[in-house]
Amino acid sequence: MRSGMIHKAVLVLGYVLVAVAIAACGSTPDPTPAPTPDTEATVQARLNEERATEATVEARAQAMAKKILGSILGVASIPNRWLN
Repeated sequence: MRSGMIHKAVLVLGYVLVAVAIAACGSTPDPTPAPTPDTEATVQARLNEERATEATVEARAQAMAKKILGSILGVASIPNRWLN
């Protein structure tokens, strides 16, 4: 009698183990991951931004140099070739 009860318990535990394994393996597939950002495009955008900033700073520096040089020389207009 006791061996019959142990046999049933082992059988039930076996079925539970199989059910848990099936439930674990039978889950829904993972959703598609989000696309990775295009790092090359990001780098190019930052470089273009830096170049634009550099050009602006250079233009301001040339304008200031023209003003200073014009005030020193007493001339209202300075040709660009003098600054290059």
